[in-house]
Amino acid sequence: MNLTGWITGITIILFFAAVIVISFVRRSKAEKNTREEYKKSGSDHLIKTLSDKKSGTREQAAKILGENRERNAIHALVNVIYEEEDADLLIQAAEALIKINDESVIDILIDGVNYAGIGNKWYAGYIIQKLAEKGVKKFSAIEFLISVMAEKDKLLAMGLPYDSAYEALKKTTGEDLGKEASKWKDWWNLKSS
Repeated sequence: MNLTGWITGITIILFFAAVIVISFVRRSKAEKNTREEYKKSGSDHLIKTLSDKKSGTREQAAKILGENRERNAIHALVNVIYEEEDADLLIQAAEALIKINDESVIDILIDGVNYAGIGNKWYAGYIIQKLAEKGVKKFSAIEFLISVMAEKDKLLAMGLPYDSAYEALKKTTGEDLGKEASKWKDWWNLKSS
């Protein structure tokens, strides 16, 4: 490789390093500002921020609401789970709902399930799994979890593991019927009749 090639390569590496540093600094600054706003105005402002698609602090708002276990934010966080495509925001909203650790999260997630895409349903299944691991279990989630398991091929095509619904079912029911949705569906039909 000649000198020009080396210089070009180093320039590209430095450019990407600068982009990463700038992104980190912006996120840190946004988080600091969001924390100050929370201290000043409470959770209502952050809840409104979650639905403002123009806001650059939605991820930070979700994170702070979860850290402070703001139960009044559950509906807004669930709306993020079912309406968003931004993976970073979805992760923060999911983690916030898990930290809030309230069984009402499960019912609210299930109420909105008919309007969500399979990727968003996966996040809901993941949240239910993590809550079940913490001892928050509701039988009302079983049909939903079975329906997510039935979408195994779509989940795998999207690069999402389908194990969350399976693990949540095991934790919720105390049963282990394997990873085939049909077995769980047959079991649930017998159990619920």
